[in-house]
Amino acid sequence: MSDYPFEWKGSGPLVDALKRPLELISLMLDKHGKVETVTFWADHANGVRVHSYMHDVAERVEVGVLSFELASQTTEGEYLIRFDQILTPYLIILESGKVLESGLVLRFVDGQEFLVVPSDFPCCLTVKTKGIDLPKTLPNTEYSLDR
Repeated sequence: MSDYPFEWKGSGPLVDALKRPLELISLMLDKHGKVETVTFWADHANGVRVHSYMHDVAERVEVGVLSFELASQTTEGEYLIRFDQILTPYLIILESGKVLESGLVLRFVDGQEFLVVPSDFPCCLTVKTKGIDLPKTLPNTEYSLDR
């Protein structure tokens, strides 16, 4: 059996890049309203962009694992979520079974939460939030987000 860890295309540990104080989160939606990428911005020029990378695990079975890379600017058309103050996230990595790093939750000091996991639709993401407004998109996950 193979492991499918998060993919990180930056320097230094991924956890350090994600623990920086955030001032903005941006979402790129496709034409059907599905989330293609999520970017966590520490400032206007330093972000960590997340997308789903698909792995074939058996015939006609593929799974998405989060892939992270550095970003230097927002893309036209992204949905922006601004914060009134800079908040420091706490990182919790959730695993699906024992072989897939399946998603992450950012928990903020004021009770806000931001969950991002691979979607059941290839190459897309699902996000769920607590205390943060999102565009009117339907969540689409293969499994319950409460698990």
